[in-house]
Amino acid sequence: MNGEIKPTSDAIQALYGAQDRSVTTQREEEARTAATAPAAGGADSVELTDKARQLQQLEEKLAEFPAVDSQRVDAIRKAIADGSYKIDAELIAERMLSQEAQQKKSEL
Repeated sequence: MNGEIKPTSDAIQALYGAQDRSVTTQREEEARTAATAPAAGGADSVELTDKARQLQQLEEKLAEFPAVDSQRVDAIRKAIADGSYKIDAELIAERMLSQEAQQKKSEL
């Protein structure tokens, strides 16, 4: 005995209720196990949330697509080489201004 006062399980149930006690006991046991038991194989482990799993799945799907549309690049190169590629400076300017306006709205 080290002079520590430990409440009985009846006192805990009366104070917190049986459900709260079981949750607290489970959390304490998990914390104790995590603190004392090394991870399997001596390696650290990580548990992902549902959002993290969704993000990981999305990243995997995106990785399946090429970063560059090779066919479009080839078509533009060919159009530049034969002189048929036309640049609409007015359309480009309008889109740049529109994008700038949207960006400023999102910052507010």
